[in-house]
Amino acid sequence: MERHAKHRLKETKNEVERTTRPLAAISMAIVKGSDFCFQGTKSFIDNPDQKERQVLEIYLWYEYLFFFLHLTMRSAFVRLNEEQTKDLEQYVCPVVVTTAIDTFCEHWPEEVKQGLRAEFYERLNKAEVDYSSAKELMSPSERTFSEDSVISKLAMRVHKVISNSTVPIVFLTVVNIAARAVVDIKLDALVDEAAKVLPLK
Repeated sequence: MERHAKHRLKETKNEVERTTRPLAAISMAIVKGSDFCFQGTKSFIDNPDQKERQVLEIYLWYEYLFFFLHLTMRSAFVRLNEEQTKDLEQYVCPVVVTTAIDTFCEHWPEEVKQGLRAEFYERLNKAEVDYSSAKELMSPSERTFSEDSVISKLAMRVHKVISNSTVPIVFLTVVNIAARAVVDIKLDALVDEAAKVLPLK
């Protein structure tokens, strides 16, 4: 009896791991792409006040997470059905939000982190509205910026966070780094893999 129970427990654990592995891979890709972009642009934050700089770094980190979350859901709408897309969003978003908060605020009181989670979702929803109007991932030329381009919108949003006067340098850096990250993390392929295990049972 005990051996049978242990066997069933192991089978269940293996099934959960098999099912969630592709979803965890998407979450990791979002974080990896966001961190790559963040590391490549945080030097543009020019604020001598350490506390204010930390806040701006958090918001900059958020912007990249919003961007890659949007790309994930944009890919899901093309590759998954409605139920699969809902399951993907319900799995990935909480993982990314937890990462977003813990990256900078892991040791903060839980009530403070709860407020930060609410703020993250509020900002995410606003970013999603902004990105949803874009018709293409990138402008035909990386030196032009279009309201119809998701990456152009990202560059504009990052610039608003940084508030740096060197506009062309910030814009071009964000566009180049984000475009490279999009290629490197292969979100579309990861969403295709997730389709094999969705919807979650």
